[in-house]
Amino acid sequence: MEQEISLVRSERAGICPDLARQAEAANARDLGYVSAETFDYAAWTRCRQEAEQGLRASHQALHHNHQGFVFYTQKGARLAEQADQLSASLKASDCP
Repeated sequence: MEQEISLVRSERAGICPDLARQAEAANARDLGYVSAETFDYAAWTRCRQEAEQGLRASHQALHHNHQGFVFYTQKGARLAEQADQLSASLKASDCP
């Protein structure tokens, strides 16, 4: 999953480096690096959406899981497929 996260982070950093730095520094407000009052959540949402569009345009999706998440790296896709199989198996056995 680290590869998937790294891919998304690098895409966002290329689109909105200042916002990405602020968000990465403290998840947009933890530890006092960025206050909720000064962080532009609307701009961050637009940046995230633009990054997702960029990934879809520049990378082949290798797996779409049952929750709608897209995986672009081989390792991420393999792990997501395994998780989907386990989830289906548990659901089939009526495991809550």
